[in-house]
Amino acid sequence: MSESKVYKPFQFKEFVVAQDRCAMKVGTDGILLGSWADVSQAKNVLDIGTGTGLVALMLAQRNASAQIEAIEIDKVAAQQATENVEASPFASRLTVRQTSLQTFQPQHQYDVIVSNPPFFENSLKADSQQRNLARHTDSLSHEELCLFASEHLSDHGKLCMVLPHKAALTLIQQVERFGLSISSICEVSHSPSKQVRRILLELSKQNCSSPVMDKLAIRAQDGITYSEAYKKLTNKFHPFF
Repeated sequence: MSESKVYKPFQFKEFVVAQDRCAMKVGTDGILLGSWADVSQAKNVLDIGTGTGLVALMLAQRNASAQIEAIEIDKVAAQQATENVEASPFASRLTVRQTSLQTFQPQHQYDVIVSNPPFFENSLKADSQQRNLARHTDSLSHEELCLFASEHLSDHGKLCMVLPHKAALTLIQQVERFGLSISSICEVSHSPSKQVRRILLELSKQNCSSPVMDKLAIRAQDGITYSEAYKKLTNKFHPFF
């Protein structure tokens, strides 16, 4: 009889993320989004689908004055995110709420909304309902995210997401109908010779005629060592950089 895999807490430079009770563990997508999203001028930030609380914690570390709210539909994950926040140096500026986006009622506008959203569509479901909520767009579509952002972002607000390449290209073709504009795109590949796997996408309420375009390879050409660009982006968090 095989034993369940034990997921140990992930130690970052300034905080620890326990992840044993969350369906989606600490991963590269969340680390990329938390490092890349521009929160330098933000006063109010919302993390949608926070999971372990990773991205919210990263943003709190990067902006020492921002008030950050994080919502999570799954009760168990929301509890673990709350515990991670309470154990961090940023507890006074971070609030975790257990709610769906569809029932969430914001009290103010946000300067930045971030999300590492579910992205599997029309695919086989896992045995775990908790994992299905975290991975599949049934509970939170990308269109719903954009509609929410268009209503609840401040005039200069931004929506930042990390998406699979194909899903991002589909969404990019639709953003104008939500009253949003593409302000920044970063194509992410495993290494310089590999195909683009993820896209970091920033959408703005302001009209952007020429979005910032960038590329990032996580690994160097050998496909093993981390690239200098990835280390530069994430070195405030990774304990081994």
